[in-house]
Amino acid sequence: MHAFLFKLACEPFVKMLQLWLFKGELQDPYNEFMIQENKSVSREALAEDFNAQYWDERFSNTSI
Repeated sequence: MHAFLFKLACEPFVKMLQLWLFKGELQDPYNEFMIQENKSVSREALAEDFNAQYWDERFSNTSI
């Protein structure tokens, strides 16, 4: 029973993590995730400058 409840509790977090890791999309309506998104940096900038600067400016670690 504990494993079942743990699985249900972890499912939203795992889905959010997978979406961010594999698609670069962050859907965090309650700001609970360890990463915050800066929406002022657009994806169009990625086409011009495809280095890590886009990712550094778009997403930041909240624990720092």
